[in-house]
Amino acid sequence: MKISSKARMVPKYKTYYMVLFSVILMALVLTGLYQFWPHSLDEDNHGSRLPRDIQTMKSVVIKPDSPVPAVGDEYCLYHTCFDVYHCGDDDGSTRIKVYIYPYTKYIDENGVAVTLPHSKEFSQILDAIRTSPFYTTDMYDACLVVPPIDLLNQNNLRLKETAQILALLPRWNDGINHLLFNMLPGSVPEYNTTLDVDRDKAILAGGGFSSWSYRRGYDVSIPVFNPLVADVNLPHKSYL
Repeated sequence: MKISSKARMVPKYKTYYMVLFSVILMALVLTGLYQFWPHSLDEDNHGSRLPRDIQTMKSVVIKPDSPVPAVGDEYCLYHTCFDVYHCGDDDGSTRIKVYIYPYTKYIDENGVAVTLPHSKEFSQILDAIRTSPFYTTDMYDACLVVPPIDLLNQNNLRLKETAQILALLPRWNDGINHLLFNMLPGSVPEYNTTLDVDRDKAILAGGGFSSWSYRRGYDVSIPVFNPLVADVNLPHKSYL
């Protein structure tokens, strides 16, 4: 019996989403666990963890005329905006590899920092990926690529300059196979339900999606973790 190409793509499609969900779930679980674990070492005065590659950190100047990615493609699907040929090894392995760009200091022409230091939550997400079996140090061997920019809270971002940083990443390629994390999207006065940074075809793992902004079969909806409720005693209740 002849098997259609569409049928052959189904197992790889399911494997991709199972592993992608596992990576994101693991990052979120470890982020929650870290809230209860002493982690005063390797932190600055603001409570954010210092990146491990801080010693080799380089500075990049973002010029006003630097290119900007296209606005997020609202019609992206796994089959149209994702390069599956970067996933899986030649030996038949189905393990999806994830790469994190080196920590970089981005400044404008006046020497002012474009991005803030990583928040504790974002540092924990990166640590969870680095210590997972999915992590790779080879950018071109990776299936998913995570930029070194903390996008969790949009209110801390300079939108245009942040988009320009994304466009300058070595393997950006219109955002294909790039994974962005965001928990607090939108800002006054619109309060959009998705990250307002232009990101082209990048995948967004975000909180606050609406049925209109969520790209079904492509984006990943994640819960918004609030460290303020870590010490709240909630009633033990079964919802099953």
